[in-house]
Amino acid sequence: MLWDGVNASPKNKVFHRQLGSVYTKADNTAKSSEEFMIFLALENGQPSADAKAAAKSAKGARGQTFASAGEPDEVVPWDLKGDKIESWFYWSKKQAYHFKGDVLTLKSDWSAPALKSGGGTSASGAVKK
Repeated sequence: MLWDGVNASPKNKVFHRQLGSVYTKADNTAKSSEEFMIFLALENGQPSADAKAAAKSAKGARGQTFASAGEPDEVVPWDLKGDKIESWFYWSKKQAYHFKGDVLTLKSDWSAPALKSGGGTSASGAVKK
């Protein structure tokens, strides 16, 4: 149900926090981390006035992401325990990329629920058989 809520209202930080908690309870640390990063970005950051300009000047992993994924819908700079993080949101693709400087620290993907069956999940959230 929460995954449906996230997809209906992806900018709702509470849904991401709650879905992260569900993944924590399900012992899916990778997906939990993805959801909590989205929550923290939405909770602690403010969208850049010009996402296009922020993305076009990007270097390193941010530049590579711009080249492969295109212009983000929203760029949100924020602070995590003294570290400057920049989250790039692709709302229609149901993905976000979180950068510390020019290094990709985590990619969040809520395009499909990460169901857990017996063997657990891999770091990418895919179900193992």
